[in-house]
Amino acid sequence: MSYQIRTIPPFEKAARALAKRYRNLKKDLEQVTKSMEQDPYFGVAIPGYEGAVWKLRIANTSAKRGKQGGFRIIYFIEKTIETCYLLTIYSKTDKSDVSLKELEDLLKALEKEYFSEK
Repeated sequence: MSYQIRTIPPFEKAARALAKRYRNLKKDLEQVTKSMEQDPYFGVAIPGYEGAVWKLRIANTSAKRGKQGGFRIIYFIEKTIETCYLLTIYSKTDKSDVSLKELEDLLKALEKEYFSEK
């Protein structure tokens, strides 16, 4: 089983901002998305979303801090069409977690981008 990996505008904006500070971000993301294509279930499921919304810790090779001081990716798994949507990315040094409001806003952006009639 191979999953498609897609992004939404908030993820792309956050990744661009982080890439300005961390030059290895693109390489770090390429490695993790290759793994996610094979098995997107290696993060931690966020409670309350029936196993559809996940958080993944990835190392920041630019800062040499490992996973603990690295990046967090919030993503949504749509099992029926084998697609994983990257919702946002942030540096653990910048913020500790996403709020429920932020998460709900990200899910609305996902719905608008991929699941609403245009």
